[in-house]
Amino acid sequence: MYERFLILSCENVIAVENRDSNLREKLRQERDISASVAVQFLRQAIARGHEFTESERTKKNRAEYQYKNNSLEVFLKECCTIGQGRTNTSYFRQRYMSWCRDNNFQPEKTNNIKSILTTKYNVVLNKSYNEYYELKIND
Repeated sequence: MYERFLILSCENVIAVENRDSNLREKLRQERDISASVAVQFLRQAIARGHEFTESERTKKNRAEYQYKNNSLEVFLKECCTIGQGRTNTSYFRQRYMSWCRDNNFQPEKTNNIKSILTTKYNVVLNKSYNEYYELKIND
């Protein structure tokens, strides 16, 4: 899905004193015509055989967006060590949910966590499904 995203950098910052405080409302009022014109020009470009390219910055923006929208991946990277130790599954879930709440992240659905950990990160569940092997939460 993320391959469809084209996230542009807007680094041309307008000084506070030069900003239009009504810009959001003006853009909202013009949204239908703006979308219509954009689609029209897109169709013309496609008809001419134009191929869109992406800069390295745009690719980096997408990767960063994808990473920041995966709370489980961020939690694992910032708070865990994969490949050593073991952690109780309930404790892991409690710490993960608390971390998401504290950091304003949307948590992964509870029933997906085990599946993601075992398939993507090769974390092993013990036979009673109450501990993750090869996963340690860093304190």
